[in-house]
Amino acid sequence: MVSFGGDTASAFYNKLTLMANVSMTLPYLFLALAFPFFKARPGLERPFVVFKTRAATLLATGVVVLVVTFANVFTIIQPVIEAGDWNSALWMTGGPIFFSLLAMAIYENYSRRVDRQPVLVTE
Repeated sequence: MVSFGGDTASAFYNKLTLMANVSMTLPYLFLALAFPFFKARPGLERPFVVFKTRAATLLATGVVVLVVTFANVFTIIQPVIEAGDWNSALWMTGGPIFFSLLAMAIYENYSRRVDRQPVLVTE
């Protein structure tokens, strides 16, 4: 598809790829940050437990968060360091921010529509 679109389609595809580089790792970061809170919840059935202590849980969480964060930071600054390509760095940073704001706006619109709908009571 990109080869038929010429330079414009290729540039658009490159920008989408740059935005996806960072944004695809953000869910893993959020999951890693939520893991200690999940482990601390009482009353959950846990047939298989890997991390037996709170310290082991926090250590594993810290390692994962640090690795993913440093990978994202170095992915963003690598084009600037190697080629002075600020455009790529801005697209990698701005893409996830833009789409996060867009998602929050869409969700807020949905919440307002749901709140305005009348509640049907059945007996």
